[in-house]
Amino acid sequence: MSRRYTILQSNVTDLGFVDELQDALDQLRASTGLAFSYAFSDEPADRLARHVYGERNDRAVLTLVDDHATPVRYLITEAPTREEAQRVASALEQRLPSVPVEELQRDAAEPGRRPETLVLLALGADEAYDEASANIIRDALGSDDPVVRLKAVEASSLTLWSELLLAVEAARDSDPDPRVRELATRALSGEWGRREHLDEGDRP
Repeated sequence: MSRRYTILQSNVTDLGFVDELQDALDQLRASTGLAFSYAFSDEPADRLARHVYGERNDRAVLTLVDDHATPVRYLITEAPTREEAQRVASALEQRLPSVPVEELQRDAAEPGRRPETLVLLALGADEAYDEASANIIRDALGSDDPVVRLKAVEASSLTLWSELLLAVEAARDSDPDPRVRELATRALSGEWGRREHLDEGDRP
């Protein structure tokens, strides 16, 4: 299954967003014939909740994720092909307030940025390698701030980009902060590029 992540402008505490999402799904059904219905909700980690919607013909799965720790609310679109995942996600992005990758890049590259913006950038980036986003994350791995480096390692592990492996290996071997070295070790010892962002064991 191919995945597309959409960072939403909705705050994780906005309970009314579920109704907005349902309206968007109703519009999607009318325009494309894709019929999604609520399947289940769970909390796979502390301060992390997901709400899953399945398509009646198994053409796609949507997962609304509320990450109260970062904080961020995002939508994962899964489909058998990258093209189908992009098609469904793009249709939803026209109906739901979302954050474009260019804005995520700008926020993550900003001097004095919040370290969490690196995670948002990694989540919002496409599966295909994006040199501009990768360079922002790679530069953050060399920051003087250990919290920024920690989030840069987390961001690296959320991508599917093998081009960031060497930078994370360097963090594992030589970063002066033991927390950064430990997280880099965990990222490299797991399945690189898993992009779940749902497993408590993968969080710093």
